Amino acid sequence: MRLWLTRAIVLGGLLALGLLLRGALAPRGLAWIVDLLGGALGLAIGAELLLRGIRRRRERASWARWRAAVLDATPRPAAIEELTRAAVDAERAGARGRRRRVRLALALGELLLADGRSEAATAQLARVPLGGLEPAAAVLLRLARAQAYLHRGDAEGARAALSAIEPTLADPVLDASARLARAGLALTEGDAASAREAASAVRARAREGDDLFAEACLIEAAAERLLGDDRGAEAALDRLDAPTRARALALGPAAAREALDG
Repeated sequence: MRLWLTRAIVLGGLLALGLLLRGALAPRGLAWIVDLLGGALGLAIGAELLLRGIRRRRERASWARWRAAVLDATPRPAAIEELTRAAVDAERAGARGRRRRVRLALALGELLLADGRSEAATAQLARVPLGGLEPAAAVLLRLARAQAYLHRGDAEGARAALSAIEPTLADPVLDASARLARAGLALTEGDAASAREAASAVRARAREGDDLFAEACLIEAAAERLLGDDRGAEAALDRLDAPTRARALALGPAAAREALDG
């Protein structure tokens, strides 16, 4: 928002300057110079907007392809390689690429988890320094690290990643994500009752079909299974369609996969 405001101010200043110059040059018959420069500037701005639009469409297509590779093992190696290169480029950009670096690390971490490489996911996520990040981005990164630890059943690592996150967060999505991570930790530590309670509370407030809803249903189902309620476990899983369930299982805690596979 601040960037667009700055651009609008600069553009407004150029327009005002152009009008002043045109007014000064018009009596001498030289207004065409300002008109020519204004036309050239307009073409340059139009070309820039067009190129930005093309880049955005390509980027959206890339993100959709990377997300799809979580469930499709065939294009996954190429997607991991592509994301790794993009993450390195963003890392080289320094502070300018910091926000993009976080997004790429989160996507790469998910692909590595889906590929069964939780240690590699943890390593990639650890490459992104927490210093200098916006608070929300730092929380997302810590949650992704906790997810990677839980994916291989490392309760100690997950607990360490979650320890720096406040018990309650102002952002409802981040707060729900943190509650689910703690539910996954409780499940990993054998406290199925607490895991079920936390996951059920998040599911009741989540939007049906989104990732939070799916993760909550997965943890709830695993907790029900561990508590001996197979019917409750099936009811929780039945809330998810097959692709959503497969995605949740691919990225979920080891404790949830083990309970539901059994």
